[in-house]
Amino acid sequence: MSAPSNLPTASTASTGVSAGDAPHRRVIDPQGSRDRRVSSDALLGEQGRLIIEHRGQRYHLRRTRNDKLILTT
Repeated sequence: MSAPSNLPTASTASTGVSAGDAPHRRVIDPQGSRDRRVSSDALLGEQGRLIIEHRGQRYHLRRTRNDKLILTT
């Protein structure tokens, strides 16, 4: 999912680099909050899966055949 093109991003505002040039970016929404956005392609890579470690637990994030994301333990 990409950010609406009418929202300014911290990366374009401060560096002039377009959002497509970086694997993640901070998006400034109309309410002023900043959230880090990372494309699923950048996270999952060619294999379509990723292991996330959180507080000693491993989670598996993967892309399904229907191009959805699923997170399991």
